[in-house]
Amino acid sequence: MVKVLLATNEEQLDNAIAEENEIELVSRPVYYLEAVLSIAQQHKPDVVVITSWLEGQTDVTNVIYKLRIMEMRVIFIAGLLTPDDSIVKKICEFGVYDILFGEITIGLVINKIYTPTPARHGLSLINKSIENNNNDSVESESKTEKSQILKNIFRKDRSKKNLNSHIKYETQIIPNESIIITGTNTEALVNFIESTKKFLVLVDVDLANSLALQLGINNSKLWQHDWRLGLSAQPARINRKVYYYSIDREVGEEIEKRDIRCLREIVTSELEQKRQVIVNLGSRDDLVPLLSELNLKVYGA
Repeated sequence: MVKVLLATNEEQLDNAIAEENEIELVSRPVYYLEAVLSIAQQHKPDVVVITSWLEGQTDVTNVIYKLRIMEMRVIFIAGLLTPDDSIVKKICEFGVYDILFGEITIGLVINKIYTPTPARHGLSLINKSIENNNNDSVESESKTEKSQILKNIFRKDRSKKNLNSHIKYETQIIPNESIIITGTNTEALVNFIESTKKFLVLVDVDLANSLALQLGINNSKLWQHDWRLGLSAQPARINRKVYYYSIDREVGEEIEKRDIRCLREIVTSELEQKRQVIVNLGSRDDLVPLLSELNLKVYGA
């Protein structure tokens, strides 16, 4: 059994890999570069599959370097990068030889998980892979177009089962309004955070901190973002449009009446500023009645 962490931002690829009997996904797929290292440290996968266009503010080469320090094998899906690209040259120096260029099939990625490229082949094998994988070259610069290359190939590759028949994580549509969310599914919420065009304030009550991990929040700074501090709490800045209040389990896992007052205080303050607020209760749907005065709709994950 190969333990794998997926950081591709390619749903069809992730679902196909999840179907493999000899592959164990150590966590939900990761959507931000900043979250890769924290989840890898926690779950210790054998292999990390990562794309060159994964979103994030950090440098992908720094992430890969630290994964290699932790002795994890990296499969790098390069898209339109070439062997001459500085990113490719740098990660080769880190001992990453499982690099897939250009248009690829799902089967090729899965085979690479099972069969690593021998280190002795090095760059010569990488150069040869361009000829094998790039029969139809596509010219593009943007991350969106690089991502589309893979999606086009997925539609052509039917050697695997129907890719839509094995969706492990249910999704939901999150409206553009202030709401309360219950349930342990965070995939739709992460996707919403990535795509929102509005200013968003997220208040997370999930004691498991699973959302904090996926968003790459520094564990040592969770106490600063703990909404139980009330208006003195400092939200984490996820990107230019998203503020995030979390919960720090080191402070304690009990949620008391005064904590609920702090939660209502923060949410009310943000609503008064005409901001969209999402309160993520996780498994704590028992708190819904205590937040009724906020007059927010409740959505179940």
